[in-house]
Amino acid sequence: MSESLHFDTFMACPIPFSIHRFEEKDDSGQNLIKTVSYNDAFKKAFIGDETVEPPFRNGTDILNKLLCGSVTADALIAEMERVYLGGKKLYSEYDFECSGTYYRAKLFRIDDSDIGVLYDEISREKKLMLDIDAFLSVNIDLLCVLTPEARFVKVNYEFERMLGYKKSELESESLFSFLHPGDISSTHSMINQLNGNVDIPFFSNRFRGKDSVYRKLQWRAELHHDLIFAAARDITETTALTEKLQDSASRDSMTGLFSRLAFDIQAADVIRKFKRRFFPVSLMIINLDHFKKVNDKWGHPVGDQVLKHVADILKDNLRQTDFPARYSGEEFVVILLDTPENGALFAAEKVRRKLELNPHKIAGKITVSIGVAALERDEAFEEWFMRADTALYLAKNMGRNQIVGSAESRGRDIKAIKYEWNKEWASGNAKIDDQHRALIDAGNRLIETHENCQRIEEQKAINELMIDLDQHFRSEEFVLKQHGYERLKEHSAIHESLRKQMRFWRDLRNQQRVHPTAFYSFLLEKVVIDHMINDDSKFFYLFK
Repeated sequence: MSESLHFDTFMACPIPFSIHRFEEKDDSGQNLIKTVSYNDAFKKAFIGDETVEPPFRNGTDILNKLLCGSVTADALIAEMERVYLGGKKLYSEYDFECSGTYYRAKLFRIDDSDIGVLYDEISREKKLMLDIDAFLSVNIDLLCVLTPEARFVKVNYEFERMLGYKKSELESESLFSFLHPGDISSTHSMINQLNGNVDIPFFSNRFRGKDSVYRKLQWRAELHHDLIFAAARDITETTALTEKLQDSASRDSMTGLFSRLAFDIQAADVIRKFKRRFFPVSLMIINLDHFKKVNDKWGHPVGDQVLKHVADILKDNLRQTDFPARYSGEEFVVILLDTPENGALFAAEKVRRKLELNPHKIAGKITVSIGVAALERDEAFEEWFMRADTALYLAKNMGRNQIVGSAESRGRDIKAIKYEWNKEWASGNAKIDDQHRALIDAGNRLIETHENCQRIEEQKAINELMIDLDQHFRSEEFVLKQHGYERLKEHSAIHESLRKQMRFWRDLRNQQRVHPTAFYSFLLEKVVIDHMINDDSKFFYLFK
């Protein structure tokens, strides 16, 4: 192959390329390797973009004038000589660094006298390997690098120290071949999500040690340059104790259902996942009808039995993927994953019907009212819960033993009831009692303006009642603080929750998502009357 043909062939190649020729031995007996040609990509990479052509183009200059000093050139010359003497089939590679950029020289015979060299830039690959080495040098955890198919590329010493495996026994093997069969599917799902650039905070599985004993590992992994960097921590010893402690905290001791704390954690996790990936999920709020009458007639021990009875019905009639919890007193909540609102309504009806048809052996027939709401896009948990609670309130207000979904609540017209002052509601504090009477009167006036179609007066009455309620809450808290009420913080939190619910209901009414009478009934019954009976009554002892 002629020198000019070499030049013409490789001049347009986008990868740096050079051609070198072996000359006769010099006086010292050494083979001389001279540069025959190089392309523009080579010039740009190793020489620069000088406007003046270097004097050694197609010349006889030694390679170290071209490539980053004599050390790199000598190593390349040695590889060239090995390839040249090894025959046409011999191929060699040599990695080197030049001005902060890493290259892999690929050397091969062109003909009887010429050697060709391609220079692939491998800076990304080299940086990745440096990152892997730095990552694996941190020995606080089990550290490894996996392929996207979950084969071990490299592991650190901790795998040998903690699990008994030598590096050679793991590297190139599949992660799944060491896992407990019951954890393969879930881990496979995690790997797929990682490959899809989904952030996975933590996942856990059981990993078989060299002694054939499974250890519980908790993993944190990230995708980096098409490889999975993973850290694992052995949590076997702490898991049993943690699960025991968590079980006592996450379970309601009376019913065996999940606790309020567990529900709050689960709901937060559902919201977080929902923001990343939409999936249907619904909330069910269940309230026992007239439960106070059960306690008053049969006593609290029977009341506790009734709560257990309801919990057992829930356990027997919900799916394994559902999350039932005792929220407070006689109120239960259920998170139903992968369930739209119509599916949740079907599940709610199943529960309601089972309770109705299975009376308690002492208390007799037990009924419940249920509110249902599907989680909507960009919705906070508080809004989701209030929509379900709104539906529950409507179910109770319409006669109880009913189910109402959030989507259907706008068409529900209910009868708003006016109230007269009951002496049993008197706290003994003149200021608080006067305000309570005034709030009841204001609620009754609001209902009258609606019934008389006095729309301007109706809007005015709404604004006045909401302002009066807010001012009453502040005034009541001030009085309770003066009298040293030990549950003031808890009572203030209830007031704040009622404020949020009032604003939420007002917005629903303004958006025509609930009937006005439902809103007015909510203000008078739940915010005024029920709050007096259930919450305010707890401080009456201060004034009597």
